[in-house]
Parts: sequence; structure tokens; C-alpha cells
Amino acid sequence: MDGSNPVYVPGHDAHTRIVPNADSNLFDGTQTYILLADQKGIPMHDQLTEEELASLSELMDLEKAAAIAVTCIGRLYELGGNVVQLCGPMSTGGRGHIDLNMARFRIAMEVMHEHGVQVFNQMVFQDMMIRITGFRPGMPVEEYNVQILEGFYGPVFHSGLITTAIFLPDWESSHGASWERELLKKLGVEILEYPTSWFAEVQRREALIT
Repeated sequence: MDGSNPVYVPGHDAHTRIVPNADSNLFDGTQTYILLADQKGIPMHDQLTEEELASLSELMDLEKAAAIAVTCIGRLYELGGNVVQLCGPMSTGGRGHIDLNMARFRIAMEVMHEHGVQVFNQMVFQDMMIRITGFRPGMPVEEYNVQILEGFYGPVFHSGLITTAIFLPDWESSHGASWERELLKKLGVEILEYPTSWFAEVQRREALIT
């Protein structure tokens, strides 16, 4: 990979292009990813169409949400061939609070994009998941995580479109991330650890906002 092809960064303006590092060598094909808006003529926000985003704002069914996610991942797969899922503590473990864990996820995905990795942005589904499950910090794991894992992430992983999963440090402290890792192993999905140098950059950026 020569690092010359741009990648789309979810959460940025629909026409933002960022050139990955030339020395990035993780996934052949990731740097072929161009803006869906440019190629398909579809306005994209966080990798979803306007229609998909609108449906998520009212949706109360995890399996239907998973179907939207699989459609999104399928579009990414068609363009780049490799779609990566970031896994790690969210509602349990990690930094000890869902808000802090979500902030870490967002930064970690930004760093991945800067290195040319085509990562599925599951963060856009978080508000919907919280609404459906009635999540509140400190609620029992069996009341929250199992619904999310089996109803949403299970179908996403079983789709076969996630080619690689990268796990953040301290994933073992999370019930959900541990469940994901076990399922991904059974499905034969490639599992990698988040690179140490990348995580150091994540922590540097975290320090700037806390």
C-alpha cells in the first residue's frame, strides 16, 4: 500500500478525505475505500444513509437495528474488502463508566482511520441500544449486555462481513468484549490486539479532554 488513497472518516463532513500514513501495513485493500457519497451518490453520515439514520431514531427492535448494521457493513465490504470491528469495554470494565469508555472508543476509531483501517462505526447505534434496553450505569450485566450481545452483535458477527476484530487493552474486564472474543474465535474471525503505539496516542488525546 502506498498510502496515497483517501479514506472516509465517520463523523466528519461528508466530503472529508484523509490520507492514511504511508507506512501503514495492516490490511491490504483498506486504502481503496473512497467516500460512499462520491461513488454511490448517497449522502452518508457515520456510514449510514439519511433514511437509515432516521429509522434508528425511532427503532425499538435490536434485530432490525442489526439488519441495518449488516447492510452498512456490506457496503463497506464491497468497497474495501476488509471491514474491521473495534472491540473493548463499553458498559462494563475499562475506564469504569460508559461515558469514558465511549469516549475512548471514538478516539481509538479516529486513530485507526488515520492509519488507513476501514473500521465499522458501531457508535452511531449506541443511543438506540440504550433506549431499547433502558440502560443505566450500574445495572446488572444480565439485564443489559446479554440483550445487546445476542440481539445486535450476534447477527452482525454471524453475517460473515467482519473480517478482523481489534481489541482494546483491558478487554478482559468487560463482559461484553469477552463474549465477543469468544464468539469471534468460534466464527474464525481474525483477532488482533490494538497496537501499543496507537493506544499511546489514544491515551494522549484522552488526557487533552479530561
